[in-house]
Amino acid sequence: MNTGLDPINQQILQRLATGEELSGEQLAADLGISRNAVWKRISQLRSQGLEIQAAAGRGYRLPQALELLDKTRIRSSLPADLVDLINIQIELNTGSTNSLVAEMTADTQHGAVALAECQTAGRGRHGRSWHSPFGRNLYLSLGWHFDQGVAAMGCLSLATGVAMIRALKDCGVSGVKLKWPNDLRLDGKKLAGTLIEVGGDVDGPCQAVIGVGINIHMPEATRLDQPWTDLSGQQNAPGRNRLAAALIEHLAVAMQQFAAGGFALFREEWESADELYGRSITVIHGASRQFGVARGLSDSGGLLVALEEGMREFHSGDVSIRSG
Repeated sequence: MNTGLDPINQQILQRLATGEELSGEQLAADLGISRNAVWKRISQLRSQGLEIQAAAGRGYRLPQALELLDKTRIRSSLPADLVDLINIQIELNTGSTNSLVAEMTADTQHGAVALAECQTAGRGRHGRSWHSPFGRNLYLSLGWHFDQGVAAMGCLSLATGVAMIRALKDCGVSGVKLKWPNDLRLDGKKLAGTLIEVGGDVDGPCQAVIGVGINIHMPEATRLDQPWTDLSGQQNAPGRNRLAAALIEHLAVAMQQFAAGGFALFREEWESADELYGRSITVIHGASRQFGVARGLSDSGGLLVALEEGMREFHSGDVSIRSG
């Protein structure tokens, strides 16, 4: 596990992750430090986003066991042809994994993967925050170099959604739908999302940072601005390391496919998972609200909507499904 922690804090974290209740006296004896030092280190871990409970006379524990991210486990699950290409960095706590990758130079960004146990500034579309509790979900970003320019990246988020569905299917999760432009939904609720950031020349080359977030085991009390779900209720739900490896593999393959043939190679899969097609929807763009029926994608990846005045193509905006 690569967390950036000193060895003692890392030992405490690994032991707490089992869900076992550990007394300060026991930890102090096992680690060769004072009980006061244990308390200080527990405080340090709390500052990193860990919800560590303490009971007088009993000890410290997490509300539930955690599967911590492990670079060795993830890399061992990757296909041999990707092992040398992919460079994995795991952080305990970071602002956002997209920012970690974006800070790299163009020479080192290609194939760079950043994961974090916790994000303090995770972002969604339009600068919205992405709720990122410690060790519960998956926050992952992949850097990729394209010979094509920024102008050719318009459908990259759509291809990314298809890659995520492929990864989830590989891990035994079916029934996931795509909601234009960048949400994955399960049983009508948000399961995952993407945030693509592209820099470079209009005509090429360019660098893309493909950020994804998947809810695996959200705290029950979480309040978001829309209905959400996670994978905890799925039979044989995948662990975080297994899902991370599947995501890295399918994202890397999808980026190679996108570079070779664009969105045409993904369109059929996208349309088969389109949650909006034929549904009555509202498209919100600034102060404007347009009501119509979703009619799939244009060739440029825009959302086609049948309005009263005729067909219109949208390239941005928030979409909600109208009941009734």
